[in-house]
This record gives sequence, C-alpha cells and structure tokens, in this order.
Amino acid sequence: TGLKVYMYLVLPIMAIGMVQSFLRGELFDFKGQIQFYMSYHMDPINVMIHTPCIPSILWTGMGLLSGTVPLAAGLPAFMDYSFILASVYTVYYAIMGSKLSTFFGLSAAFWVILGFASVHVYPLGWQIYAYIHAIAWVLQFYGHGVHEKQAPALLQNLSQAFLMAPLFVYFEVMTFFGQYQSQHEDFMTSAKAARAARARARKKSD
Repeated sequence: TGLKVYMYLVLPIMAIGMVQSFLRGELFDFKGQIQFYMSYHMDPINVMIHTPCIPSILWTGMGLLSGTVPLAAGLPAFMDYSFILASVYTVYYAIMGSKLSTFFGLSAAFWVILGFASVHVYPLGWQIYAYIHAIAWVLQFYGHGVHEKQAPALLQNLSQAFLMAPLFVYFEVMTFFGQYQSQHEDFMTSAKAARAARARARKKSD
C-alpha cells in the first residue's frame, strides 16, 4: 500500500512542479536546468553512482506503474499509469533535448520509449522493480552524503529534479563519449559559480 501511494504521488508532484517551472519560464530552459542539476553533482564518484541509478529509478518506476489498470475501459493494457509517466518524459525530452541538438532530444526520448516497452513486453514483477528502485535511491543518497557532501537537488526542486535527472545522466554519458564537449565546459563553469554562490550564502546565514 505504501509503495502504491509513493508511485501515485510522483505524477501529481511532477505536474505541480512543471506548472511552477513553466510560470517561472524555466521549464524548457535546457542550459539553466542542466546547470542547476550539475551544480549538485560535481564529484566524479557521485556522478558515477548516479549514472546507473537514475535510469534505473525511471525504468523501475515505469515497471511499478505498469501493474495498474488501464486509464479507461476498453483501452489496451499498456495504457496505464506507466503510459502517462513515459509519455511525459518522452515528450519533454524530445522538446527539451532538442535545444541541445535534434539527435540528443530524439535519442533521449527513444531510450524512455524503450524502457517503457521493456516493462510491458518483459515484466519482471513488482518485487524486483521495488528492490532495484529502493537500492538505487539508497546508493544516490550515499553518493551525496559521503562523496558529494551536498544535499541532492531534489530537496530544492523535487519535480524538476525528477524530470532532469535522467536527461542530465544522458548528457554526461554523451559527453564521456566525446559529444557536446564545449557545451559541457560552459555548463560546468556556470554550475561551479552557482555552487560557490550557495556556499557563500550559507556562510552568511551561519
């Protein structure tokens, strides 16, 4: 029951946050969103931990929601709450990612669709999804507490952290393979400045 409540809360929380970000003009600000998330993820070990964990959380989230009933009578079985989650990420990444490049946006959307298809074509069972989901969260908090030594971005902007985290990881992976190097350096410079500004603000408040 607790697991169902958690999964059902994810969608409205994301929706509220997306509306707030849209009203602030931040929802489709690719550079600003990546810089914000990057400023909380600069330690190499923490980033390495997040690289498998964040996609796993999205994938298992779709897996957990794939056991729900269809959204309306007569709809195919796959058109359940996991379909809503996958649709939000797919459309958002196709639009948001394309601000970097068309290939980046469409390929990011493709990976979401592939993950959605996998939980319906080859379902693993909610227990397996739940275990992987929980372990991935624990590892991420470990990475922030022990290596990053900084609270995760979700404590500042929950919905946008949920939305941007997988896209950030994909951007880091693409950079690792030699793509978007100049953009990554530009974002990193701004992210370091934002992190330093937060540190100065904390010192003033102490």
